[in-house]
Amino acid sequence: MEVPQASLAYEVDVELVPIALADGYTTQARLFDNTPPKRALLYLHGIQSHGGWFLRSCAYLAARGITILAPDRRGSGLNTRARGHCDSSDQLLEDVDHCVDWLQKHTQIEQIDIVAVSWSGKLALAYAAEFPAKVRSLALVTPGLRARVDISLKEKIFVGINGLVRPHNQHEIPLNDPALFTTNPRMLRFIEADPLKLTQATASFFITSTRLDLKVPKIIDRLRMPIYLFLAEHDQIIDNPATIELLRPVLACVPGSQAPARIYPGTSHTLDFEPDPEPFFEELISLFITE
Repeated sequence: MEVPQASLAYEVDVELVPIALADGYTTQARLFDNTPPKRALLYLHGIQSHGGWFLRSCAYLAARGITILAPDRRGSGLNTRARGHCDSSDQLLEDVDHCVDWLQKHTQIEQIDIVAVSWSGKLALAYAAEFPAKVRSLALVTPGLRARVDISLKEKIFVGINGLVRPHNQHEIPLNDPALFTTNPRMLRFIEADPLKLTQATASFFITSTRLDLKVPKIIDRLRMPIYLFLAEHDQIIDNPATIELLRPVLACVPGSQAPARIYPGTSHTLDFEPDPEPFFEELISLFITE
């Protein structure tokens, strides 16, 4: 498969692997391999983004011996079939489980770690609650659990109606201003030009997202693995205080910190896109690698 150069936020050599899902859909995933691996990590992206946005953090982690699988969600990124669509939260959870199984078999590591960025935070929490034996730890990076940006009430009504009669109808994702993600001029240009970013999703996807929103508070008390939270001080997409409050009962402190969440001063939503993301990368590595 040819990957558009304009969809890559960072230049790095990485293997593209196809993963067959339960219903026959094939999802494209990026594999950062190490033999033998120190840890096995699944890296999940947000609603509009795809694996190509997070190549820099993946490469940074992989350089320390971690094997990483970064799949594009069905209908997103390199996956052109049924663009922006999913049938249900159960389908997305099953997709994640297939990727986890693939990574377990590839690395021969029984428990995997998960990094979940933005929208995928809700999916990762739901997965960890359903398959706790498979998840060693969970790092939530500006997770989309309590959002400051949403579709309008009028659009929600249309989504609800279409969900009943036209579930594949497309609706605008309310994140089409690149300035919501970053203030870095180079990365603003990247987002603007990215041919693989998702600007619309189906009514069925929006309904699935809402159902995951409703599910997460109910499963918080079932989570027993370490859960770490990384936030951006000037996030325009995520409500930081509400996110901390929701997760406070289950949060573990990042090594070297006594706070329930690590908040990076002066940063915007996509920490990978900061001019100097290495402090974030180093703290992320500290969760998985102990020298």
